[in-house]
Amino acid sequence: MAALRAATIYKTAKQPGILAIPRDGKSVTWSPDQPSGAPPSLTIPVQDISNLQKTPDTAKKAMLKIFAKGSNDANAVDHTFTFTSVDSRTEIEAITDRIRKIIDDHKKGQLAAASGSGQSAAMTIANAVSGGRNNGPIWEDDDRLKADVRLQQSLMQQDALLGRTFREALSEKPDSITSLQFTQQFWASRVHLLRAHALSQHQDRGRSNVFSDIGAIGSGKTVSITSEQIHIIFEQYPLVRRVYDELVPKRYNEASFWKRFFQSQLYLNLRGMKTDDRINRKDDYIDSDQYLNAPELTGLRPTAPELHIAKFIDLEGNEENHSQRQGNKPNIEDQQSSLENAPVIRKLNALSEKLMASVRPADTDVAAPIGSTEAEYDQLRLRDLEGDPEQHRIVLNIRDQRRFFGDTQSSKKDTSNPFTTIDPAKALKLVLEDIRTAFPSPGATNPNPRPR
Repeated sequence: MAALRAATIYKTAKQPGILAIPRDGKSVTWSPDQPSGAPPSLTIPVQDISNLQKTPDTAKKAMLKIFAKGSNDANAVDHTFTFTSVDSRTEIEAITDRIRKIIDDHKKGQLAAASGSGQSAAMTIANAVSGGRNNGPIWEDDDRLKADVRLQQSLMQQDALLGRTFREALSEKPDSITSLQFTQQFWASRVHLLRAHALSQHQDRGRSNVFSDIGAIGSGKTVSITSEQIHIIFEQYPLVRRVYDELVPKRYNEASFWKRFFQSQLYLNLRGMKTDDRINRKDDYIDSDQYLNAPELTGLRPTAPELHIAKFIDLEGNEENHSQRQGNKPNIEDQQSSLENAPVIRKLNALSEKLMASVRPADTDVAAPIGSTEAEYDQLRLRDLEGDPEQHRIVLNIRDQRRFFGDTQSSKKDTSNPFTTIDPAKALKLVLEDIRTAFPSPGATNPNPRPR
């Protein structure tokens, strides 16, 4: 980022000098011309700048007033600079835009640091109980809350009953307990009060809709608007920024553009108001179809193929891929139409996104059980509905299986068994002969059996 310099007269010093913004963009400095090479006599940190005001473009003098926080943070101190160069209007615009950009970047960095943890109130309390980090916000750490004497004094000044209770308990404490131990014990049971007070001190008022802040003068045909409000319009409504870049100065100058814009249908649509061609005349360029039919206003996507949405979840794709080529026409409620309340819906969605961005997601671990511990989940699991577990066996590959399953071992087993050599027919014949010899008739016995 290049440094900016401009010749100015500082109102307090009443002498010419140089108003500069260094490359780091952390401060705004003013150095007097005399003596030559003098160090900056005024340095304003960017984080201390609370507001900027400059003279209108039609004014004779280009003057810039910077409001900065005082030493006691109670009253803002203003610093007025008068630009003296020939191209003073360009210089004041460049310096003003640079300061606003640096302030916006600084605020975005603070918001990103605050929402990086993304914790809700419940998660903040849980993390504070389990031991927070010192590099996070103070309301996330119980130890830091109990050690912050300034926060405790501020809370007791706000709550008179709590302050009286603290003083009475301190006067009645036994001598065996030191003041430090008493303070820690006293605030240990009131950490929630310290946390709520710390959160209330860090709350800021949100930015309202810029169109509601622009007031009408006289009969309502003249609108008062400042360069800061124009910057906010571009930030809140990117469509207006695109229209401005495409039409100024190609079609209109800046004054004529804003005059036509506040009388256009585009302005009414951005405010969520209904328009009628018979009452509200269309502007030739601002109210063109490419702006009035922009997705920011209609809420409709341009075309289905450009978004590459899977057909399984592409509801609007039915109109293009219907087998009978009728799409949603038979049902009037399913037909594609413009959303009149699209700007309001988009504002609410943007607000919801900001709220959700500051909350830590509760489903960070997809595999974790919901609402129970791992042991409870394992007990409640229905194992009878599960299939057979997959068996993980080690495959044993034997190159020469004949060494272990050959005929040699089977032959050894056969020779060791005497019944393997007997002929079944002969054995049966011998058994029958023995039966006839031993038992010639039923119930008779042979006293002299044939010897074998």
